[in-house]
Amino acid sequence: METGEYKLEDGTINHLLGPSELTEIFTTQKMKILTLAGIMPMFSFPPDKHLTKALEDEATYQAMVTISEKYAQRPEVVSLSSRLLIVAQKPF
Repeated sequence: METGEYKLEDGTINHLLGPSELTEIFTTQKMKILTLAGIMPMFSFPPDKHLTKALEDEATYQAMVTISEKYAQRPEVVSLSSRLLIVAQKPF
């Protein structure tokens, strides 16, 4: 699992957190998870050259978008995803 900080060419810093780091942040901040989704491999970062090439075909790209939208929140996809999208709420 990749963790740490990665600085992109445009100066943006990506923070890749592991499960223990996420648990600590959410517990400390008393945050409530509202939605959890797995990022499908075709849309991961950094993009894989072979996957990016496959997405150049419009039909393949649209099929992957449809699959991602349909299955991203299923526990099976979340548990296998290397990247997660978490929507959470801090207490007022």
